[in-house]
Amino acid sequence: MPYPETVEIATGGQTLDGCGGDPAVLLAGGEWVVESIDGVPPAAGALPTLLFDGAAGEVAARADATAGAPATASPERG
Repeated sequence: MPYPETVEIATGGQTLDGCGGDPAVLLAGGEWVVESIDGVPPAAGALPTLLFDGAAGEVAARADATAGAPATASPERG
């Protein structure tokens, strides 16, 4: 599981590195374009998206027919 922060703890002469923060913030805040589902790309002209609302614990999705729209693996930022 990826985490948004790195942490370092120093105690007893030893330093420990690790991860921290809420993983949900990595998903929330932008609309994601679906590139493939189980290795299969969306139908030609379709632009399925996902929107994660971490505060409300909700996921919204849509599938627009937008011819020629590129697929991407990163979130769209408005």
